[in-house]
Amino acid sequence: MKFILLLIFSAILALILGPFVPFYGLMIAVALLAALIGGNRIVAFAASGLGVGLVWIVVPMWVTLQTESQLPAKIGQIMGLENPIILVLATGFLGFLIAGFSALTGNSFRKIFEDTGSPYYR
Repeated sequence: MKFILLLIFSAILALILGPFVPFYGLMIAVALLAALIGGNRIVAFAASGLGVGLVWIVVPMWVTLQTESQLPAKIGQIMGLENPIILVLATGFLGFLIAGFSALTGNSFRKIFEDTGSPYYR
């Protein structure tokens, strides 16, 4: 359940905050979201990574298809890529990694303050 919540909320957060804040502001918000929701560290990493990564793939593709823009093809040519889809997929993968590690950081920060019931450190 926490996986689905974090996936949906991080994707919505990326859609809403993406146009208005730089990527590091979005990643701080993702870390705070993961700290609020809690759960397993792997779940936080995967859910937030998938949520933001999918948004970072779908939105550029949607804009490119709606406007018939040649910008991704031209940027791909400058970078030496033959297919502009590779550029969009690389952007999505980068979003997956950055958001995943941000959520992992937020979740680990939450774990610092959780009571384990044991007087010993883990």
